[in-house]
Amino acid sequence: MKQVFYFFLLAGLIFAGCNTANTEPKSSDKKEAGLTDSEMKKIVEERNLVFNKAMIEGDSLNLVSHFTTDCVIFPPNGDQIVGKAAIIPVVMGFTKMGIKKFTDQTTRVLGGGEYIVEEGNFFLGGENESILDKAKYLCVWKKEDGEWRVCSNMWNTSLPAATEKK
Repeated sequence: MKQVFYFFLLAGLIFAGCNTANTEPKSSDKKEAGLTDSEMKKIVEERNLVFNKAMIEGDSLNLVSHFTTDCVIFPPNGDQIVGKAAIIPVVMGFTKMGIKKFTDQTTRVLGGGEYIVEEGNFFLGGENESILDKAKYLCVWKKEDGEWRVCSNMWNTSLPAATEKK
């Protein structure tokens, strides 16, 4: 019985001793840690305005610049794609879709430290008011080189699945 007691006592001391992580924010994070929901939403919406304009203009260089070097995207019906260089073909595909209208709506932001998590919806319109896509998304933003950029992005359509014609 004493052996079991000493085992748990020793395990507890080891566990407590290993938990020496500094919980104080780094000095570079202190300013970001105080962001309010409205400040985070303003940051994200300002960046999204530039992104939306680039999407409509087919400006692939500007679109890619919104992502971190180590970004990961999770496109619908496909595998994740890792790294800024690797997402270029996906971005180029968007610029060739004939997008004439792109709007997004941020529905919620979370975080405020090193990361901002954005949830929202978007609409892609084409020629003659056609609907290219209506979808929802989840973006994780982090600062890189002094700018908030997307480090993780997942989206999928809200439109019904196409059915086969017989």
